[in-house]
Amino acid sequence: MEALNDFDLKKRESALTEYIGVKKTKSSPSVNLHTHTFYSYNALGWSPTRYAVECFENDVDYTGIIDFDTLEGLHEFYNAGELLSLRTTVGFETRSFYQRFKSLEIDSPGEPGVHYIAGAGFYKLPQKGCSEDDYLNKLRAMADNRNQALVKRINSCLPEIAISYEKDVLSTTPGGTPTERHIISVYSKRAKKHFEIKGDSKYWQPILKLEIEELERLFHDTAKLEDKMRSALAKKGGVAYEQPDENTFPATEEVWAWVKACGAIPTESWLDGTSAGEQLGKELLESSIEIGARALNIIPDRNWNIKDEKEKALKVKNLNTVIQNAVALDLPLHIGTEGNKLGLRFIDDLNVSTLKPHKEHFIKGAQIITGHALLGRFVGFSYLCEDADREFINTTDKNIFFAAVGALPGLNKIQADRLRLMVRDKGFSSIVDSVKAGYWLL
Repeated sequence: MEALNDFDLKKRESALTEYIGVKKTKSSPSVNLHTHTFYSYNALGWSPTRYAVECFENDVDYTGIIDFDTLEGLHEFYNAGELLSLRTTVGFETRSFYQRFKSLEIDSPGEPGVHYIAGAGFYKLPQKGCSEDDYLNKLRAMADNRNQALVKRINSCLPEIAISYEKDVLSTTPGGTPTERHIISVYSKRAKKHFEIKGDSKYWQPILKLEIEELERLFHDTAKLEDKMRSALAKKGGVAYEQPDENTFPATEEVWAWVKACGAIPTESWLDGTSAGEQLGKELLESSIEIGARALNIIPDRNWNIKDEKEKALKVKNLNTVIQNAVALDLPLHIGTEGNKLGLRFIDDLNVSTLKPHKEHFIKGAQIITGHALLGRFVGFSYLCEDADREFINTTDKNIFFAAVGALPGLNKIQADRLRLMVRDKGFSSIVDSVKAGYWLL
């Protein structure tokens, strides 16, 4: 299985061709459209191909990858999906600056105006040299500049374990698109090489502000240790932290305009409803719709899987409210479990008491986004295209149609190749006829 994570795409493709797996059977629909790959940061180092295989083995009904500031995994994931007959979609995530809420914390702790947003259902890469490709390069360059500035600040604070961004960090991802987590991991490994274990503890103790005994226990749990390092170095209050402003990140509406121009669905994101910005609830959603958002991303697990009962009750209440608002506004829901930390669920348990009331909406959202990606890939009929606007009287009818397409079984390679060979109108008719039949007529 490790060959599926090799940085060499040809080796990953070869490993997938040789792979023979058996699906596990289950009785309940499952969704994970929001898992990061090694193109940004996956805690297990999974490639798009490896994630597709894991979804196949666990019989996940609706699957999707999403990476920060890159679409590198798009073709790989869709190709793997066809070989494994999966329903697939690809997303894009970034941080932005929301001018309308510049004085309020939204979903980036301690950083007013800074907002995590996404695009759902990317089905093609921007053509080289076009304005959409230029903007994608701009987003990547901005992320790269933020990374380099962070490394420079940490090097200044921790000269004993200084690293090279070009030599040590860029090589941690196959596409040269590292994240803050990659940077912290490199520093953690450099410190372990530089110090013996006790010296390492003494070095980190004043920085992490932990007792030596607790710190030494953390050395046996790399994920938790690096989370502490990230907080102490790069987050609010950290020794190398720098407060962002409206020039640090791209404008929210600008990113969503780019997402739409790429044929994908501009997607608002929800944390847990406890910040000043998210407490505005429906007002925030309506404002985001006004400037382009047409779907809502939620990470359900962080809103209910909480030990403190009082905190859990509050966040579940907030979750219920935001879902109610999103459904009333006809926003498809895009959910998943991220995969960027060890210990996270592979897929959400939609049958737990807190999520079961929303299960239908989660499944429908996955179907809409999957249907959009499929129609976009094969016949150029996307959720926000002019043809779709002419075809449907309202968003409710549009959602019903796209969900019906997304509910079809995952295309296999032979079916996908047949659909690719059809002219647009014939391909669209074939998809519509398949929806009526409930299975692929290919």
